[in-house]
Amino acid sequence: MTPPPDEPRVVYRVDAADRIVSVNDAWRSFATANDGAGLADPLGQSLWQHIGDQGSRDLYSLLFTSVRVSGRSLSYPYRCDSPTLRRLMDMSIEPGDEGSLVFSSRIVSTEPMPHAVMFGQSLPYSLGRVDVCGNCRKVRDRNGWTDIMELFNRGQITAQRNSFTTMYRICPACRTSLRQQANDLLQSSRASMDRVKDILARYHAQFG
Repeated sequence: MTPPPDEPRVVYRVDAADRIVSVNDAWRSFATANDGAGLADPLGQSLWQHIGDQGSRDLYSLLFTSVRVSGRSLSYPYRCDSPTLRRLMDMSIEPGDEGSLVFSSRIVSTEPMPHAVMFGQSLPYSLGRVDVCGNCRKVRDRNGWTDIMELFNRGQITAQRNSFTTMYRICPACRTSLRQQANDLLQSSRASMDRVKDILARYHAQFG
């Protein structure tokens, strides 16, 4: 993978109700360059309206709660691919004032795709619906969750077969890793243990 040139971090802030209250210029530039012009000015929108899968919403809610309750930051790697580029990125979530959260991400490395791949919420030329992990971008197939490069190698994605309607979820491996980070943050914080146990009990009751 190729290390990217120095680029400004993409930064946005949400308030205590998870409404987007500020974005920096790098956010607007990144959104416009990646067919997200509608997100170039998202102020006032709820973050949750952009996360459709309930399992993903519950996991991110746990992450956000762990940062707010502990007063400590959390970071993790994730993928944010374009149709022609694999992008490994790093996300940091930091506590702000009055219950706000500051999200800051940067590109760690990039790698060209062998063929362009179109994933979208509703593509009229789609070859079918696929589940894609919103964190690592693995695709669910009959063998489980598979890296997109492996699908290229198998011939399941080619120049002629490259357009899919997407449902973004969180794969089991990413869910386990992110949940563990949240749990560790909560357990090591100075927060009331009763509060911590209540948060963990409600989450584990749903996901085991």
